[in-house]
Amino acid sequence: AEVRRQFQEAKDRQSLISTAKILVANKEKEVQRHQETQARLAVKAQVVATKANEARQLVPQVEEAKKRSEEDKLAYEKQCDSVDKFAQKMRKRLAAGDTCPVCGQKVGVLPHEEELMALLEIPKERYLQSEEAYGKINAQLISLNAEINALQAAYNQEKKAFDADKALEEAQDRVASALVRLGIENGQSGMLDVKEAENDKILA
Repeated sequence: AEVRRQFQEAKDRQSLISTAKILVANKEKEVQRHQETQARLAVKAQVVATKANEARQLVPQVEEAKKRSEEDKLAYEKQCDSVDKFAQKMRKRLAAGDTCPVCGQKVGVLPHEEELMALLEIPKERYLQSEEAYGKINAQLISLNAEINALQAAYNQEKKAFDADKALEEAQDRVASALVRLGIENGQSGMLDVKEAENDKILA
């Protein structure tokens, strides 16, 4: 009767040992998953930080490009105003055959509108180029900020889910309970093999 009792206890114990081993394996999978998620979050956080740093460095370049564009626009508008005023005065005061009050020579043909407009080509081209340069770098900053916002939102969502995930904690608790039932201290899951070897002797 005693032998039969020990044999039954050993069978019951073997079942507990098998269950504990499964729980330990599951816990190890959860540990690995937990670590992989932590590593992935760290990479994502680093990407966000790098992009944010790029954006910070781009801001003064955008501000400088905007300032240059505004200055070139103002210079072009002033030049337009000056040429327009000059043309108006010239048309009022001079006609073909008049004597020029500056050089004293007779005015042959008054310059055509397109000749006056040619004076604006250089400041106009400078303004258009600086405006295009500002548009490009500003669009780059806008795009970068949009990318940062999207990356940050994705990181925040995954981090929130990670913080709320109790799977590892629950797996650790199940292993601890299983070990206690076998008289093994928590954290000593390596003792399962020892217990199993001792149990096999009884069942042999």
